[in-house]
Amino acid sequence: MRAIFSLNFSRFDGHLLKDHETDEASHIIVSDATSNGAIPEEANKVTVDWLWDSIKLKKKLSEKLYKPQTD
Repeated sequence: MRAIFSLNFSRFDGHLLKDHETDEASHIIVSDATSNGAIPEEANKVTVDWLWDSIKLKKKLSEKLYKPQTD
């Protein structure tokens, strides 16, 4: 799975980062809006659907449509 993500990230000039590199991330894929403090506030938090839909349509989609839901 990591190899698939990595290949598709590079198509959009992105990189799959390691856990200790999260401060460099522009986008973070999360399951919900809760943060454990390890996610930089300035990073765009999106659901995995944003990634898959962007891959399927071969373009970077708007993050606004893929914001994680709050309970």
